[in-house]
Amino acid sequence: MQMTTVTLRPLREGSQEELDGPLLAAWLRAVAAGSGGMEHVSIQCEPGRTELVFFHAVESSAEAADAGRALGRRALDEARRIGAWTVATPLPEQSDRWLG
Repeated sequence: MQMTTVTLRPLREGSQEELDGPLLAAWLRAVAAGSGGMEHVSIQCEPGRTELVFFHAVESSAEAADAGRALGRRALDEARRIGAWTVATPLPEQSDRWLG
């Protein structure tokens, strides 16, 4: 088991935004599911900075660092993809079908 850290920062320079740690942890676990390797993630959120500490079931610290960076990038890519969507209100004729 190897540990590695990844630091996230806002794209907007000087931003003091703070991420929701439990939500981010759930998101990372969901993105990591099936990819293998990640055993645990610990998160510390502060205004303008978030520290991720990953524990991976790999042999070397280099593998852990690669896996942590890859998971962070994959999670951010998926979040951007979801950001291009919106919640739609069902059309009246569809709501009967969904509500039963």
